[in-house]
Amino acid sequence: MRELDVSRSTLFRLVKPFREDGRISGLPRDARGPKPGLQPLDPTVEEIVSRHFKGVLPPVANPPGRGSGA
Repeated sequence: MRELDVSRSTLFRLVKPFREDGRISGLPRDARGPKPGLQPLDPTVEEIVSRHFKGVLPPVANPPGRGSGA
């Protein structure tokens, strides 16, 4: 599980279709990233929301997509 970087429940959810069908084609595709049909925020709206939350929420130590900085 550690090598795959998934939780135990995720592992069993992924293995279930394989056990039922016996073929790897039954395994779900990687579902990371934006979902189809997702409408991103307009840049103006995103800026307003970002400005609002900067004063409310503490800063994130390691924001997603920014790497570890090392």
